Amino acid sequence: MAAKKKKKKATKRRATKRKVAKKRKATKRKAPKRKATKRKATKRKAAKRRKPARKKKAVKRKKKKAVKRKKKKAVKRKKKKAVKRKKKKAVKRKKKPAKKKKAVKKKKKPAKKKKAAKKKKAAKKKKTKSKRKPSAAFMAPVTPDRLLAAVVGSSPLPRTELTKKLWIYIKKNGLQDSKNRRMINADAALRQVFGGKGQVSMFEMTKLVSRHVRK
Repeated sequence: MAAKKKKKKATKRRATKRKVAKKRKATKRKAPKRKATKRKATKRKAAKRRKPARKKKAVKRKKKKAVKRKKKKAVKRKKKKAVKRKKKKAVKRKKKPAKKKKAVKKKKKPAKKKKAAKKKKAAKKKKTKSKRKPSAAFMAPVTPDRLLAAVVGSSPLPRTELTKKLWIYIKKNGLQDSKNRRMINADAALRQVFGGKGQVSMFEMTKLVSRHVRK
């Protein structure tokens, strides 16, 4: 009886050992599987994140390729059209005989009418423009003194007529300088008006004459 009990205990121990060994093997087999599933899950997530970026890049590449194709097609079409035009022109040249060009003289239109029209327009413009009226102070009569009266006269005159008479006297006696027309050479009468100066400029002359005038 004792021997039988020992055998039973030994068999139980063996059975328990086998069970424990089986469990250990099962756990060992399951652990790498779990790790593998985790790795796969992380890879899938990373792939999902990368996919949109890759898709965008792929779309951009496709678009660029499509644009390049269109450009190439457009260039080919233009070349074909140019070649067709050249061929048509060559055919037309062959068909048409070379004609001698006759030198045709263009008849010149009379320019008198245009000139007359321009003159009429100019005359109209002159009529429309109002003449400037000189100021009353400038047109007031002025009496020259004894020295200036020898050149212009003693009667009272406005300043405009006084300058006119002065220039008439200068041109009559040829007092304007031959080289420099702005300078005036004084004679015996004008030298007294110019304060003893033999030669005076136009601008200086007006100042010197204004000294010999009374209102």
